Amino acid sequence: MARPQSILVVDDEPGMLELVRRVLAVEGYDVRCARSVEEAEGQLHGPPPDLVITDLVMSGRGGEHLVRLIKDEHPETEIVVITAHASVDSVIEVMKLGAFDYLRKPLLPDEILYAVRRALEVKGLKDEVRSLRRERAGGFQDRILGRSPGMQRLFERVRRAGRTDATVLLEGESGTGKELFARAIHTESPRADGPFLPVNCGAIPSDLLETELFGHARGAFTGAHAERTGYFEAASGGTLFLDEIGEMEPRLQVKLLRVLQEGRITRVGETRSREVGVRIVTATNKNLLDEVQKGAFRQDLYYRLHVVHIEIPPLRERREDILLLAHAFLARYSEKYGKRFTDIDPKAALLLQRYDYPGNVRELENIIESAVVMGRGKVLRPGHLKEALGPDLFEEVSGDPPGLDLPLPEAVEQVVERFERAYLDNQLRKFGGRINRVARASGLSRRTVERKMGRYRLQRRDYLPAAGGLSGEDAPGR
Repeated sequence: MARPQSILVVDDEPGMLELVRRVLAVEGYDVRCARSVEEAEGQLHGPPPDLVITDLVMSGRGGEHLVRLIKDEHPETEIVVITAHASVDSVIEVMKLGAFDYLRKPLLPDEILYAVRRALEVKGLKDEVRSLRRERAGGFQDRILGRSPGMQRLFERVRRAGRTDATVLLEGESGTGKELFARAIHTESPRADGPFLPVNCGAIPSDLLETELFGHARGAFTGAHAERTGYFEAASGGTLFLDEIGEMEPRLQVKLLRVLQEGRITRVGETRSREVGVRIVTATNKNLLDEVQKGAFRQDLYYRLHVVHIEIPPLRERREDILLLAHAFLARYSEKYGKRFTDIDPKAALLLQRYDYPGNVRELENIIESAVVMGRGKVLRPGHLKEALGPDLFEEVSGDPPGLDLPLPEAVEQVVERFERAYLDNQLRKFGGRINRVARASGLSRRTVERKMGRYRLQRRDYLPAAGGLSGEDAPGR
């Protein structure tokens, strides 16, 4: 879960301080308070807040001094100033220093929340741009690992798609890293300095998704106390990533189609449209063409989204990349949790390569993280992976006999049963299902062979030759 956004409120009037604190705390913000600039300075020694709300005129040092200090030492923190004595000159001065907005006393809760939301929204966009600029310096292949031929071809498609403004549809199973590839397309595009905003269409209730995407006017519905900028407007100049697009209900599919055709959106509760310049990348773990044929997804929207199609392969189809990823995750989580793991045992590596990963790269990452958290030592060994990958694969690859954790009589019985089943399976294959021959070769009676076949669910028909008949002692029933 993401941490709540932090806000420092500075005012020498206790009543005003409490009003702002209560309004923001109800909205789930992490609110800290200071009754003077000096007290606020003491709270700035740790992690800086996302937003500072400060009165301009206070006893002692004023808010203008605090604005200068914050912008010198913590330029990424946004600032909203409050004053009952604002002149045009004083407001212009603090805005020049870097304050985002100002409010006049007496304050109304709606006005406080509107200013805070706008300031934090702008901060989020600036943070995104800074992050992307740092990422762009190293290239997207520093973040998406893959040396298999299929991944190299995929990287080339990402580079080609990124250089254009075309709409892209990413398809692939859950856990294959579709958002990473969407970010890579954005990083490679002319819009790389703009925002990248991801939206999970399957995680937002359908009655809220419309306002999240397109925004709403003040008073558009109950609870709409202030106008809201939607993701389409917020992502203007950058890329909007619509994940799980196959979950979007038909009514919103119509609105999305109109936006793609016209390049304009209409906020909920408004009649006028607004132009938006945004690049669309979508993703789904469904086969959208199948959804079209079932009537669950609009065909015209499908072709609008399918301008560039990129299929991301599951991890089981690029096994050359498994150990590359595993070593990267091992280093990441060893550092995160203060562990000493530096290498992977050969048998553990074979285990990792033999597993099919229904959850793809995300599952591999979780397996390595769990092994690091629960394990000890410098080398990741098969025992660290047994619980995650299952005992059958573990025993097949590790070479350890089964039942080591059981009481001896139970362990011996388990070993004997496994051996008997494997032995009979081998003999039946060797003699093509001829039970009499199996009995003679194994030193058992026919009845004993048939009883054990029933116990281990071995069917005679599975071992018979593909063509031709049996006669004499090998005929059915003999």
